[in-house]
Amino acid sequence: MREMNLWEHREVGENILGPLEFEKPTVITLEAIWDLMATMACTLKIQFQQLGKFESKLDSVDKEYSQKIQDHTNSIQDLTIKVNQTQSLNSSLMKDCITSQRRLESVENYLCCLNVRLVNFPKVMGEPVLVTFKRFAMESLKMEAEKVPPVKKLFFLMSRRSSLQITSGEERDDLNNLTQYLENSEMEVTERATLFVQFFTEVEKGLLMKAFFQNINNVFMGGVVRVYPDLSRPTQQRRKLFIAMRSEVLAKGASFLLRFPCRCIVKPAGNVYVFFMPDQLRQLLVGGS
Repeated sequence: MREMNLWEHREVGENILGPLEFEKPTVITLEAIWDLMATMACTLKIQFQQLGKFESKLDSVDKEYSQKIQDHTNSIQDLTIKVNQTQSLNSSLMKDCITSQRRLESVENYLCCLNVRLVNFPKVMGEPVLVTFKRFAMESLKMEAEKVPPVKKLFFLMSRRSSLQITSGEERDDLNNLTQYLENSEMEVTERATLFVQFFTEVEKGLLMKAFFQNINNVFMGGVVRVYPDLSRPTQQRRKLFIAMRSEVLAKGASFLLRFPCRCIVKPAGNVYVFFMPDQLRQLLVGGS
């Protein structure tokens, strides 16, 4: 092939950069056609070489980004596994926490099984509280002196003053609502307060409770004294929630019974349901509505 002249080199360079404008020669010969074809071949060769370089770069970029995508995919999978493991661990910890709380509550109730609280118990100036307690057992609960159970420990709980009064003219209180009185046991009513009493055995405690239920509305020194077994705080709160749903249970025609310390028995339409958690009873009420 002959060497290209300056014009032809310029033409090849322009072909690389973009389309060129051609002027129609006055005379068209086979040699001119041959020169044009040779120039086009040279231009195409250069463009093919550049395309090859671009293709190589694209392959390299494609491999690089493919590897990054794979790395990110692996990282996401690892994070997903870790999140699932964390959720499983949290669920296990929550279950263990709930179990521990219930065990602690059971232990507290067990330690409180010998205790009672006497709400609205009078403070007598100049008289030992043990003497006042024995007078209450004999005069209000109608117990014989020799049958008054011995007391291991008794004292008045620290209290805030309150205008709450319990008189003989009031209606009989709901004995299921221990929570209200246990929560109010820190309140003092004019010379009256809550007396904490601890017995030696459950039998002695049972004798006092039995005598109280038989003489529940008797007046002692101008007021009615209520006797309630001692309970842990979580148990009181659950009892309170159960009692709050009592009216809804009765409205549906079912019977409601709250056993000590905190076992709710509901009997709708001949069925018997036993609940230990208020949420369970709430689900029944919502599902049955």
